[in-house]
Amino acid sequence: MIAKNKVIDFIQNKAFNQALINTEIDPKDYTIALDGNTLQSEGKLDGYTIKDANFLRVISNIYIETYEKTQKSRDIIIFTTALQKTNNGILISGEGFLYKASDRFCIMYDAGLDRPAAYVHELGHVLGCEHSFVDIPDKWEQAKNKALSRINENNENIQAGDVDIVKYEEKISDANIKISTLKSKLELMKQSNSATAQKNIFTLNKNIETLNKNISKYKAAIANNKANNEIYKQRVLNAEKKLAELSSIKEKNPYRFFNQGTTSNFMDYSSNMNDFYKWQWMAMQEDVEKYYNKVDL
Repeated sequence: MIAKNKVIDFIQNKAFNQALINTEIDPKDYTIALDGNTLQSEGKLDGYTIKDANFLRVISNIYIETYEKTQKSRDIIIFTTALQKTNNGILISGEGFLYKASDRFCIMYDAGLDRPAAYVHELGHVLGCEHSFVDIPDKWEQAKNKALSRINENNENIQAGDVDIVKYEEKISDANIKISTLKSKLELMKQSNSATAQKNIFTLNKNIETLNKNISKYKAAIANNKANNEIYKQRVLNAEKKLAELSSIKEKNPYRFFNQGTTSNFMDYSSNMNDFYKWQWMAMQEDVEKYYNKVDL
């Protein structure tokens, strides 16, 4: 296995310095313990192969809970593991959250541990760089369409919820009118002491009780729909934010080529990755400046 100091030297002196980005490496090791038996039983691990599509998110959350519970840092984190992961049956070197420094996390799997350029590739994703080639299928288009689909789906849910709210409000209004009518009849019947009148009074009271229960049920349904609508609205906002991020990434990565595996660019998939394009310098510089100049985390 390649020495850690060689990876550090490569990152500091042969990669991001091209974009005039200074990198400082925390020398300490931070360990996250995983229960392999539990992961196996949950179907998230098969031998040494990770099956959980959200594995990076899971360990990122564990890291924050373990090391940043009281104070979040601005560090960009690279996890390393001897476990492996595949994509369409092919071992992958690593993966990183796209596409901004504030997402902070990437991971190197077994296939990438000995490849310093693979570390730079994943860090490049975190700092706002897309692949230098056109993905087939186009991942950017997929992400955009997914965001648009979420917006449309949740807007439809909101509209359906609003229709149900109106329906339940009409039912409450109808029930209140019926209760008013029944109470008027009840007052008339109370003036009679006949057995029939007493029986009718009992029936009317039961009907009023049922209507009041229905009103409570309708009000609960309205409250539930309103709560769901707030969730759907937040999802729309999140999807719109994602769409804006994707548009920004598209603007910062104006060129992609149909030449996968043939260049020396760090954001390519090749055996000779050693440089960034100028627009990638600018994309990373902008992202780093924006992230480290933020007042809040």
